[in-house]
Amino acid sequence: PASEAPASEAPAEEPASEAPAEEPAAAGSDVSLYFLLKTLANPHWVSMKEGIEEAAAAAGVTVFVDAMNSEDELGPQLDKMIASVNGDYDGIGVAPISGTNLIEGVVAANEKGIPVYNIDEAIDTTELKAAGGYVVGYAATDNVAVGKKGADFIIEQIGEGQVAIIEGKAGAASGEARAQGATEAFEAAAGIELVDSQPGDWDRNKALDVATNIIQQ
Repeated sequence: PASEAPASEAPAEEPASEAPAEEPAAAGSDVSLYFLLKTLANPHWVSMKEGIEEAAAAAGVTVFVDAMNSEDELGPQLDKMIASVNGDYDGIGVAPISGTNLIEGVVAANEKGIPVYNIDEAIDTTELKAAGGYVVGYAATDNVAVGKKGADFIIEQIGEGQVAIIEGKAGAASGEARAQGATEAFEAAAGIELVDSQPGDWDRNKALDVATNIIQQ
């Protein structure tokens, strides 16, 4: 699915061009935070940005929410994080485009004593620990449950027949988990045949093209 679900708390883990800059959401505090999201091209991330800004305002801290233009900008996202590490921030929150593209930035923040909190897309903790880094916490969607819920809805609507899965971005842990949940639900349902599963890269236009091609097969 192209849309993303609200996040829930999980246990802490241990050791194109750039999007327009956003103005800090709150002031009047010595605490300054930086949040780096994937992109604001998806309504999910717009909602998350608004939630971060509202929480910062309520806490009386300054926050700067940044994002990429698309989820293809793995290198530029790392560049933004490195720049934030070299900035004057007391804490950094990141939603990495992939599980590994921000590891260098996390390690750099660790070395400067800046706490890093991981949201949504999980950083590969095995790779992160191997690099000598860690995050102070992690909050994300139960994406397997999200995929299952979507599949259950489809099963309820059609009763029986052929179905296909349009995944998120290939290699993204969140997309793979949703595909897993949907696959398990479809395969467990009587009268349902899963005929295909292909990535749509969180892009609605691409997802439409992929779905059209599957239907025409």
